[in-house]
Amino acid sequence: MAAVVKEIGKKIGKKKEAEPIDKHNDSREKILEASFELFCEQGYEKTTIRQIIQRSGVLNGSLYYAFGNKEGIFRTIAMEAFEAVLKESEKELEKNSNLLVAISYPAALDLYLASKSKHIAEMLYHGHNSWQIMNGIMEVMRKWIDEQVRKIDKDFVFKDYDRNVLAIMGVIGKYIEEYHVTDNNIPFRKNLKEVIIVTCALFGQQVFDIDSVVEAVASHVEALDIMILGSKINSVS
Repeated sequence: MAAVVKEIGKKIGKKKEAEPIDKHNDSREKILEASFELFCEQGYEKTTIRQIIQRSGVLNGSLYYAFGNKEGIFRTIAMEAFEAVLKESEKELEKNSNLLVAISYPAALDLYLASKSKHIAEMLYHGHNSWQIMNGIMEVMRKWIDEQVRKIDKDFVFKDYDRNVLAIMGVIGKYIEEYHVTDNNIPFRKNLKEVIIVTCALFGQQVFDIDSVVEAVASHVEALDIMILGSKINSVS
């Protein structure tokens, strides 16, 4: 295993009786774990608050107090998972000093996960269509990419970051939508190559062997044994 993404919460057994929330228990983690399991099993749209409450074993009021609604749960999962995966991935990226690899990694991760599972693709599609989630992810990406890039090139300066990243996210979103709504089993490397070409054009990066960059990024992502909220992504279908 190249890396194991730090679990956001411990995997727990299902509770038969509901329990109230307080700052000394792990109800928040139970809700997140139960929700993520259900999203992976049957998709975001088909998952109901009732099912989350039954799976997590917490009180109805506890869920609404902690997250407000299903969308609030999803936003929390999306942001915490994204940050945890990027943080753990730094261990592998430290072994590679390629600037383009560092910039392309978040896109590769999205495309790889979407290609692995229809339900994951649905979650990512929903996230890409939520301005609240995308704004949060863009801020996390800005900081993360800047940190990774400056380890390689201290003088690198992003120009028109927001506009360029929005354009890149639009391309990624298009491919995620294809994974979500069609049965086309498009190799994620093919889509990743197109995203990297767009990234190079927008950020003014020249690359003479695009296929070697695609292989480096794709191989790194595929080697990750990704565990989020007790669910192993590679086993989700």
